[in-house]
Amino acid sequence: MINRMTLLGMMVCGFHTETMAAGSSALLERIRTTSIKAGPMLPLTKEKFELLTFAMEMAESFTDRVQRFNEADGAEYIIDPTGADSVLLLNVGDYCFVSWAGSLNPMTSGMAGLEDWLFRNLDAESRVDARLDGLGQCNVLEGMYEAYQGGELQEAELEPQIILFVDTCMAEPNKQLVLSGHSQGGGAAVAGAIRFAGHTPLTIGIANPPTVHSPTECDAIDPDHLWRVINTELDPETHEIRYDLVPYVKLVPIARYFVDAHIGASIHLAPDIPNPTNEEDPIATPITFSHDQYDVAYFSKDEIALEEEYGLGRLSVGNGVNKGVHIMYLSKMYDMLENGSFPLDAEGYVPGTPCTGDAECHFMCINDVCASEEAGLVPDGGACAAHDDCVSGSCSGCLLNDGGDWCCTGGDSDHGSTPNGDPCERDINCASDRCTWNYTCEAKLENGASCGAMGMNDGDCASGECSYSWGGWKCAPSTHSIVIGLGGGSIQI
Repeated sequence: MINRMTLLGMMVCGFHTETMAAGSSALLERIRTTSIKAGPMLPLTKEKFELLTFAMEMAESFTDRVQRFNEADGAEYIIDPTGADSVLLLNVGDYCFVSWAGSLNPMTSGMAGLEDWLFRNLDAESRVDARLDGLGQCNVLEGMYEAYQGGELQEAELEPQIILFVDTCMAEPNKQLVLSGHSQGGGAAVAGAIRFAGHTPLTIGIANPPTVHSPTECDAIDPDHLWRVINTELDPETHEIRYDLVPYVKLVPIARYFVDAHIGASIHLAPDIPNPTNEEDPIATPITFSHDQYDVAYFSKDEIALEEEYGLGRLSVGNGVNKGVHIMYLSKMYDMLENGSFPLDAEGYVPGTPCTGDAECHFMCINDVCASEEAGLVPDGGACAAHDDCVSGSCSGCLLNDGGDWCCTGGDSDHGSTPNGDPCERDINCASDRCTWNYTCEAKLENGASCGAMGMNDGDCASGECSYSWGGWKCAPSTHSIVIGLGGGSIQI
């Protein structure tokens, strides 16, 4: 069994950025006065989104070892002896927070970064993750479990201090345990959710990879208590929507043998148009949302398979403009928190936003763009991207043409609406009712025109008859007769 997959490690790295400025949390005082409990993600109130954003703040606090929180805040940072793993413990208000760091940058972190890659990101073996109360267990990725505990195999360098903190903090009245992290840190938080299941934790995974093997067999995690956040952006060149690759790592052909599906509901942040990084203060990098919106696309705990379909062929990490879709979470969440209308609209993106499927849009995704409710469905023969784009309910035509386009087919019409020169699969796709051998709509041939080329037949002729004469096969006047029956009906003979 391969257990050191370079490809998988590239997907779950989540490097610490090295330009984050020091400073206190912008949300800490707000968190002191809220009391969100583990439960369903929706409705996405301002207090819930503040908690999600605060989880990302904690994840960013590990950046280049700049500590955003201090002892006066009730915070404690602990790092394992190798420096590969670290965790933030924070007792504030009604919350007991445990936040795990993402991966180290192997190019700047020496042996600690190398160990983090080899024995966390690239370790895809299975590991038993048992509840601390002895009431169950699940199998998880070994690398994510070791990131949770701080150390390889049985060398749990951080776990004893984490357990002590949780037990002490949760002994106080009205406390909610919140486990969180970004990327690898989010995977570690999911492993921790199993260990601390007896405390009914709320687990926030931001850009986290799938961690649990056989999620349907893992009852240690309540799906309603695991909230996920996934970022999207527009490709700077094609303007198509792109998804953070790390949460979709299962879609990478090799990785699918080592990881399973996610657990819990997720929100997909509306796509932004990448702006150059503000080098002096990266968190101040301007965010330009596609179509000036703060809506999110929501996938319930029962829509994991549908969510995974959306990532096929549209995955990304960097974009050549800034830190990319995997890193630019906090700036976007700050912007949403400041300007959004709460509870956030979770019905999907506004019309005009690039999309992959209907679940991302207020109405429908037609030809990879969110359409308005007034938008008409595509008639037979028209270009389409999904079955529900079409009046007929079938986007199955034009599969074999050279351009690879799809078009609507079927329905009650005698012919489609594809104009001459556009692609088709069958005659019924074309307004002319003629789809040629190279899958292009063309006008039917008049009498006397040659119809002897390979693939031609009676259907290529306006008369409906391709006949052989001394000059070869040519379209000719029809020799069929129309017979009128006694009841007024007609047949062609």
